[in-house]
Amino acid sequence: MVLGGGTIVPDEKAVIEQCIEVVIKKIQKEFNENFTQVNDLKASLGNHIASTIKRLKLGVTVENPLKELIQSRYFMATYYTYMLTEELNCAFNISLDDHEVAYLALHFEANIEGKGMMNKVSVLVVCGGGIGTSTVLKSKLESNFPQLYIQDVLPYYLLKKQDLTNIDFIISTLYFENETDKKVIHVNPILCEADSERILQMIRFGTNQEHVQDLFLEEFFFTDAEFQTREECLIFLTDRLISEGFMLPVVQQEVLQCEEISTTELGNLTAIPHCITDQQSRMIVLILKKPIQWKNEKVQLIFFGCINPKDKQSKRYFPQIYKKTSQTAWVNEAINQKQFDTFMNLLIM
Repeated sequence: MVLGGGTIVPDEKAVIEQCIEVVIKKIQKEFNENFTQVNDLKASLGNHIASTIKRLKLGVTVENPLKELIQSRYFMATYYTYMLTEELNCAFNISLDDHEVAYLALHFEANIEGKGMMNKVSVLVVCGGGIGTSTVLKSKLESNFPQLYIQDVLPYYLLKKQDLTNIDFIISTLYFENETDKKVIHVNPILCEADSERILQMIRFGTNQEHVQDLFLEEFFFTDAEFQTREECLIFLTDRLISEGFMLPVVQQEVLQCEEISTTELGNLTAIPHCITDQQSRMIVLILKKPIQWKNEKVQLIFFGCINPKDKQSKRYFPQIYKKTSQTAWVNEAINQKQFDTFMNLLIM
């Protein structure tokens, strides 16, 4: 479809809506992503895209001063936006550049299940009592632990039929043989103080620490590196991922190209380059002996994330890394770590 004039006609509006619908369904299916207000997301994207296309018809382009910040911090939202712009570019014979992508990415970021949920812990509650008991327990859990997201309350006999993919742990009033891969915390139906303490410990340390230990490996922790350029760092890190089977060789060139287009430096001596994988998520840490010029900033601490979008815990952990690396004192301590164990203690404390 070739556009002409400066308005969006009904047929064009329908094509925009169709492109959005196709991509959102694909994201939900392939990446196990949920959006908090999907209809609002569709509407806001539709309005933004219509306005953008009208502007492009008139030959007017814009620069996004926050482009690099958005693309480095909101990498999943940016990835979803590239999927959408591919559809739009094909349907309308246009070319939406990275400045436009960054603006559109904010709509996805605002609606990803996790602006409120990403930092919450998802639990399943298994009850043996009646509906009254389960209702009281659910109410107490929600009141005492606002950081919990109770996905469902169900009797034990339905547990085997439940999809536990996005569950962090299970809270149960029944003692049963655990045949799942999730930890179970057994509690009294009236939720005594000892029960609350165990739940709190699990929220603070259990799920986070176990997942971080899976995400970071000692063999992917490197210190005192003496690389001189960004490219040397990226090639070293991606070579390690390729050799261990976590990355295909073709992805290495994509990483270098993406970093050239949109830098992932965050300031505060830190960069977090990343790529998407359909395998297990993995994070590599590289600490340089001396800071190097990345693009606009000096960088000494590099987290390279090879992230599976279906792994919600990995996506949940990225904001925590951003939070840590925004603290100058934390970064200064981190870059002086020589041992994996002490670095990990610093990361999860």
